[in-house]
Amino acid sequence: MPSSLVLQRLDGLTLPEIWRYNSFALRPSLTFYLEEDPAVIAARLKQRQVLSRLERTGSPGRELSLYGQAFRFLGLRHWQQARIDCRTLDPGGVVQAMLSRIDLLNLCERNTLSCSRS
Repeated sequence: MPSSLVLQRLDGLTLPEIWRYNSFALRPSLTFYLEEDPAVIAARLKQRQVLSRLERTGSPGRELSLYGQAFRFLGLRHWQQARIDCRTLDPGGVVQAMLSRIDLLNLCERNTLSCSRS
């Protein structure tokens, strides 16, 4: 869903319109947003030979902004989401951060305590 909320925005659709088209989609247990510095993303994209339509039509800064809007939009609809700031993490650190969030989600589901999500 988040990628639809981003890509279709680049096509000129509004968030509510995209939601109407995609609201039937099954909700995942948890959605991750991996965030990196836009300049780092741009440098990595320049090294790739094949780019997706999103990568060709947008920019890393615009994409991060739209994903931030998607995060807020889905949060208002009670989606379980987690942002991972990858700027200081190696791949193993990213995985560890993701596993920690999954563990937290599992803990929250087993307990009636309120857990904050970010």
